[in-house]
Amino acid sequence: MSRLKFGFILLTVILLCNGEEEQESTGVRKDVDDADRPKASGTGGGWEKTRLLFLDYTFRGESMIYDVIENKKNAQSTVIEAKYTWETLHHDQLSSVFSRIKFVECISGPCGDEFDDVYISFVQGGNNIEEVYMDLSGKPEGYVPKWNFLLGIANIVYTPAIGGEGDSQFVDSPYGPCQYTFGRPEDKKFRRIVGGCELTGKYNYSRFDGLQVTKYTQDVLYIQNVKLDADIVVIEAVEELTMRSPINRNWGFAAESRVRIEILNRTKLYVDRHCDMDSLVADCALNVFKLTKISKTKYEGIQLMPPRENKFGEIVHKYREHLYEMGQTHTCQEHSRLYSDLLKEALSASEQDFVEAIRAPDNEPVLAAIGNALGSVGNVESLKIAKEFLLIESPESLDPFLFGVANAVRNDEKWHKHLMYWLVEEKDAGHVENYRKIANSMATVLKKRCEATMGNNNACEKGNDKVLNKFLSVLSDTKSDEDVEHALLTLVNLPYTDSYTYARKFICLGRTEGIEQAALQVLTRIPAKFYDSQVIRAVVNVFRDTCPTPTNLHQAKLAVDILLDSVLDHQNAATLLLRGENQWLRDEERWSYFYKACQASRVKDENKDVIWKQMRAFKVFRPNWNQRALTGKSLGFYSEIGETTGYFSEIETSSLYSEGIFQGSSLKIGLAKKKKRDTLFELDVQGTGHDSILRSGTQASTPSSITPKIDVRMGILGHKMPRARIVDGDGDLMAGVWGADGHTIQGFEGNAPIRAYESTLPLLSGLTLHINSHGSMNAKVFGSCEISLWNRLSETHIDVNVSLSFDVEATLLANGKPINSVISKYSTVSSVGSVTDVDFSSVPPLACMQTSRQKTPISFAVTLEDHVKKARKERQIIDKRISSETYPMADGLMNDCNEHRNRNDDPSRHQQPREEL
Repeated sequence: MSRLKFGFILLTVILLCNGEEEQESTGVRKDVDDADRPKASGTGGGWEKTRLLFLDYTFRGESMIYDVIENKKNAQSTVIEAKYTWETLHHDQLSSVFSRIKFVECISGPCGDEFDDVYISFVQGGNNIEEVYMDLSGKPEGYVPKWNFLLGIANIVYTPAIGGEGDSQFVDSPYGPCQYTFGRPEDKKFRRIVGGCELTGKYNYSRFDGLQVTKYTQDVLYIQNVKLDADIVVIEAVEELTMRSPINRNWGFAAESRVRIEILNRTKLYVDRHCDMDSLVADCALNVFKLTKISKTKYEGIQLMPPRENKFGEIVHKYREHLYEMGQTHTCQEHSRLYSDLLKEALSASEQDFVEAIRAPDNEPVLAAIGNALGSVGNVESLKIAKEFLLIESPESLDPFLFGVANAVRNDEKWHKHLMYWLVEEKDAGHVENYRKIANSMATVLKKRCEATMGNNNACEKGNDKVLNKFLSVLSDTKSDEDVEHALLTLVNLPYTDSYTYARKFICLGRTEGIEQAALQVLTRIPAKFYDSQVIRAVVNVFRDTCPTPTNLHQAKLAVDILLDSVLDHQNAATLLLRGENQWLRDEERWSYFYKACQASRVKDENKDVIWKQMRAFKVFRPNWNQRALTGKSLGFYSEIGETTGYFSEIETSSLYSEGIFQGSSLKIGLAKKKKRDTLFELDVQGTGHDSILRSGTQASTPSSITPKIDVRMGILGHKMPRARIVDGDGDLMAGVWGADGHTIQGFEGNAPIRAYESTLPLLSGLTLHINSHGSMNAKVFGSCEISLWNRLSETHIDVNVSLSFDVEATLLANGKPINSVISKYSTVSSVGSVTDVDFSSVPPLACMQTSRQKTPISFAVTLEDHVKKARKERQIIDKRISSETYPMADGLMNDCNEHRNRNDDPSRHQQPREEL
């Protein structure tokens, strides 16, 4: 209703300006040169004259940027004061009005040097903008108008909302999709409120939900003249933008602009028509005024920030020098920050920039980081550069490039198709290893594609995504059991309906151990809502070892994980598990893992705790003493290890033993907020057949004919990398034993973005705000092992070093020139390690594993920069350290550690053999 009233008032203005009965102009302006106005090109319907409205206004805009509200009073503001005119030029029979905003005088402040008149086509009755035009005749080729206060005025007065669609609309605005709300008129006052914006930019990527909280609001008050002319005499606009993060309350910035527009003079002109009365506004603008269409509602054809010089080569040099200075084993906050800068420049770098960096001999130590960045760019050009230059100059850079691809900041349809073409090319060429690596990363890319929007998610779940369907078709075209196994290992990164449909065919159906185990791994990543009763029963049979072929302990462990995860959606899973209990449990290790993992899942999710309490309340499912007296050592464990502003860090571990001999383990470090969980790091280790070396003769639980194998699979930020076989046969195993002298090796290093956002926003005050928010993670995995055959002891260290940085830089610009900046930086370095001590002087060996975190330094700093005065100031620097912590262990593991410690207290264990003369 308010929009209709507002429209009626504007209609009254137009009718008053064009009334047929008035014969003379009133209040004719003396300071307007009539020769500057276009003359009529013809007449229409016999009407050669028309009345137009001519208004003089003053403009005052003030903008500022600051870090936190406490420092707002000391923030420097930029003020523009000027005069301008607004006039109507034409209106057509479709209720469209053609108007012009013209610069008159700059009173003070950085108004600018060039002012092209701004022509607006809008719908009469609500000022709903249709088109923006400018006169670019005589301008040099490639000229692009700059954002200025005249365009800011247009953004204040004219709305991108659609006429007749109601007082509250979700509108595609210059800032992105926003909620526009029009208030009801009261005492000649009207309000337009904008909020709930989803800010868009050149790119907008965030690995964790809620990592950066952005809020943009706009409140515009229109005050109408109380006289019959119904002019808007005063406009007051307030615009605010804040960026914050829950990781630190001081991180981020705030920007404000305030505008006041006030009328000076109103004139009605009785002049020759500029355009025929029957002409549409668009025809009038293009054919009579010879204007150029600039944009529609988002001012697409306006330059908000001048192009800047790319510094990719400079950042590569800086990154390389830092590595030389610190060494490969060092990890500090600059590792992640320098990679953030590298990726920021890579997103706008040219092909020549990349080629020069790749071919420079000095850059060989940083080719892995360049590969990470090139993959994370995520477009067709980056893939072309990788295939034609990076992988030709450095074939070993394939893994870093594909890790970057899996963590790309863009979700580009064309890029996805070209990745698909590359995948098919490698498969047809017979490059099996490359094909499997590409498929593994592409699965994660397609997962992100499906998660991008609700529509994409529905298309993927219903099998309507063409790229996904093609990928699954290529992947499922297998010729051997090994191909099937690798296809399933790839689908672990793509937990959707088709992956579930493919994997379920191989569960408990007599295929090889590797295939069934890989199929179970897929199901551990699939949401439980996809399961049905048939799959639940098949997984239960895997746990009970009642399938056509025997199932091993690793398969049983995965089956337990699937069933425990599904109890909320399928309570019969809990019933079927408990029905397998009896007085004499046949496989103690399976049941030992089940009881410990069940206890961990109840700690992790209180809803599951309720389910298991209800189940155990039934008399038939009450635990008995024999079940409590199990001697199995296999276990699952969960614990929360920290909390920061709503984010909970958590650790999950599991260990599997067969007759006391270690068979495998898993470590998962994650981040949880409410019901949303993200995985930061995963490490799965699986051993097969190695106990035949520790035992002999009939004591061996594994036949000596089975080749010892140890497989490792690691995951970073939810992306599981290809499986690596570090031991394949007795020779590898013994070579590893003899080479275990305690030296440290680097098993992995990778860089991944956690936040990438760049945008330049137009402000109502005529200034622009450039925002660059980047964060990244550098992860390094180190390992060392020392084995003493004399003392029959071994000590193994695995350390995960993580450097994390999260920075934002906001710059206020006038006419493309920076005025003030706020740079907010947050960084931390942490190391999580596990130490495993094994005493293999007896059979079974005695193992003790402890996981801990070293001291964690956290740094935060804010820098204010005045570009006009060439001054920089660091407002605050906060450095603190979180003390080191050893994470709690499960009871059974703690008992083994105590026994291991008691054994090693015997000094005779550590005596060295006497040298022979």
